[in-house]
Amino acid sequence: PEAIEDSLDSLKKTTECSGSRESEWVFSQFNRLVRERLVVPYYQPIVRMSDLSDTAFEALARSEVPGLCNPKLMFDAASLLSRNAELSSLCRERAVEVARPLGPTYMLFVNTHPDEDLETGVMPQLLALQESHPELQVVLEVHEATVHNPHKMRDFIARLNDHGILLAYDDFGAGRSRLLELVQAPPHVLKFDINFIRGIDTAPVHQRRMVKLLVEMTRDFATATLAEGVETAEEAEVCREIGFDFAQGYLYGRPLPIERLYEGCVELCR
Repeated sequence: PEAIEDSLDSLKKTTECSGSRESEWVFSQFNRLVRERLVVPYYQPIVRMSDLSDTAFEALARSEVPGLCNPKLMFDAASLLSRNAELSSLCRERAVEVARPLGPTYMLFVNTHPDEDLETGVMPQLLALQESHPELQVVLEVHEATVHNPHKMRDFIARLNDHGILLAYDDFGAGRSRLLELVQAPPHVLKFDINFIRGIDTAPVHQRRMVKLLVEMTRDFATATLAEGVETAEEAEVCREIGFDFAQGYLYGRPLPIERLYEGCVELCR
């Protein structure tokens, strides 16, 4: 028994040591990602439902840094280091810098993280980016569950309006989705969560009616609606019948780096 216990203790220590080395490696990779600004923005198209034309692109973060190739891995590491706000800021900055070839033709959706302070952190950066890239029409995405104080959010939206920046609530329906706050501080764009959209063509009639009712209600306060995660022609058709203004998903295009995206935009403009 003593020999077995000794073996188990040795294995535990080896595992802990290995895990520690792995964590140190990930953290070093994260520090390199931020220090060398190695975030690579990819852009996914957002189409207008009336004619399926590309009208905007959402910036999504990628990188070629080993162990941090996608947003989940990046933000998992950032969370362990309490650096979510720093990473989110870098992703936005890189998204705007790299998107310059898109010009004023397309809106550019950029994301925030719940750890960020919109007034003291995000707003100053947006104004600086707007000054250096005035040709871009930026749409700032915030998760609707982070709207804790509708009065403050309404003031924030008013400030964005003063500077020609639009606001979108992301993932509507994924969290608590309190309609009163949506009404009190309506965004320019409301993005319906993928769980509303996935399989909507085969969903019960009452579910479709609910989504249609929400879309119609949103129009009352001049907010455009966007269906996220559209993957099939059948889902797209139902979303069009319901009355969505915009749609986004693999049916219309996967996220691409600016080089490949710009080639497609040039072809469309010919």
